[in-house]
Amino acid sequence: MFLFTILERHFPDAGTREEANLPAASHEEEAASPSYLPYAPRSQRRKGHSFQGVRSVDHTKQTNKGDGSRSMMVSHRAQAAGPRQCEEPTVAIFTTTGCPYCRKAKGIFQEEGIAYKEVDVSSDARLRQELEGVTGQKTVPQIFFGGKLIGGADDLVSLKSKGKLSDVLAHHEGVEELPQLLMSAVTEAASGQQGSSRANAPAGTPIEEYRELKRLSDSLREDHLRDSAAGSRTFSLKAFETWYDEAAIDQGSAEELATKLLEAQILTVVDGSESNSWAGPAAAQKVLRFVADAPAPKLGQPLNAHFCWFGKPRPALEVAEQLRQSVLALYDKHLAADGKAVDYEGLSADPDFRLFVDATAELQKLDMSAFSREERLAFWINIYNILVVHALVVFGPASNIIARLGWFSSIKYRIGGQEYSANDIEHGVLRNNKPSPANLLSLIGLSGYAPKTFQPGDPRLSQAVDPEDPRIHFALVCGAKSCPPIKVYTPGTLEEGLASAAAAFVDGEVQVVPAERRLVMSKIFQWYGSDFGSKADILALLLRYLSGDAKTDLESLAEDMDSIQFTYKKYDWSQNSS
Repeated sequence: MFLFTILERHFPDAGTREEANLPAASHEEEAASPSYLPYAPRSQRRKGHSFQGVRSVDHTKQTNKGDGSRSMMVSHRAQAAGPRQCEEPTVAIFTTTGCPYCRKAKGIFQEEGIAYKEVDVSSDARLRQELEGVTGQKTVPQIFFGGKLIGGADDLVSLKSKGKLSDVLAHHEGVEELPQLLMSAVTEAASGQQGSSRANAPAGTPIEEYRELKRLSDSLREDHLRDSAAGSRTFSLKAFETWYDEAAIDQGSAEELATKLLEAQILTVVDGSESNSWAGPAAAQKVLRFVADAPAPKLGQPLNAHFCWFGKPRPALEVAEQLRQSVLALYDKHLAADGKAVDYEGLSADPDFRLFVDATAELQKLDMSAFSREERLAFWINIYNILVVHALVVFGPASNIIARLGWFSSIKYRIGGQEYSANDIEHGVLRNNKPSPANLLSLIGLSGYAPKTFQPGDPRLSQAVDPEDPRIHFALVCGAKSCPPIKVYTPGTLEEGLASAAAAFVDGEVQVVPAERRLVMSKIFQWYGSDFGSKADILALLLRYLSGDAKTDLESLAEDMDSIQFTYKKYDWSQNSS
């Protein structure tokens, strides 16, 4: 039984599980902490999203064009709405980019023809604190009718299903839109902010400059594909000069344009992993390729090594920040209106996904030697989640138990000159170099004898997080339905992020059954029991993050700790795709 349970954690057959209908600010809300990303952590936390960065959008005049972009996710009052029609919306919704439960709530407003004002708080920690101070809640969406907090997505669904949505909205019509303290914070934070679905070009190249260079390169690439031998996708500088002259491009010399394309990561030097510059006679000897023609990595190869990054990298945290913005924006664009599924096929075909993929190549050269513990922890949680999202879009999920056995070891990035698989990041870095629970010795209960992920002398040992934080298990994604949406962490908000992830997880994934003196919990607590510690340690963690009646009930049960029974839910590994 123990063997089966561990196998189920890493590569079980997809299961299903009915989710409880929880009260306000719980099941359909996301933790209020640094923003989330496309897939979902392996913990099924309560469904909502984090507040971060603010963007105020008035959904009274825009129209939904159906392209999935945040700027177009709007709603008009329908003509049938009758007396509810007015110039300004009385509904305000606080959201974060990529939050499926925010999208679900907005979908209901659109379906019902209800205008609303949206405030994206994904990257503004101060505003998140103001919001929590006013409402006492750590999750989004937070929905206001007039000046009254209605709750989250779960509460909105409940009002709709009971046929009370129109009545409640009409009751609060004309009330001040938001409490003054919060309204002041929103006005200040929203000034000058731009939408969050802006594309990011590799290397931080301004997007308009990148697109102009890409337009020029595409015209030259057409000549290359016409002139090249069958199957050939490489060429010399001399050939590039010929196409340049024929196209009569006014961009200085051909070599100058080639340099610009190299710096924008549109052109690459084949086998030039150490190339930080090229000039003079040596340039003529280089073998070149358009990045668009680079061979796609296969499963088991680094997903970001399809070409060699040219030039020196930017600071590691800056690179990670750009990647997380790109992933969040992509996820948000391709999230279904009901928030339940992601259109991975559409995401894969999105031109911005190609920009993201090419941008991941910068990870090859990052210097992470000066990271603090907080920087290291935030960086690697984000990179793990980005890697899993990237792999799911490119390869899809593992199809069966055997495939899952190797999937997390086969998806990898090249980072700082070393290869890191998802398992390397999770067990070697984030769990401070512990053995994998899927190791054979771990499976038979002898984890103390199982080899550690990184052996002595492995340069990746320098990245191990010491001491580890068991709350990482509430933050790592796997792409399954039992995983919450991806959250992104920053060093400055790391504690806020992990605390809110833990609070959302235990509220949505831990049930207290007082009459039976029993706790029903996620298998995460079973699979990673050694990370969470003793029974007393687990209860202390739960009491720290539970709220409401569940916390009160557990406090009562904890007076006789030994009699509390731990039971575990089945894990749902089916993919959250449309």
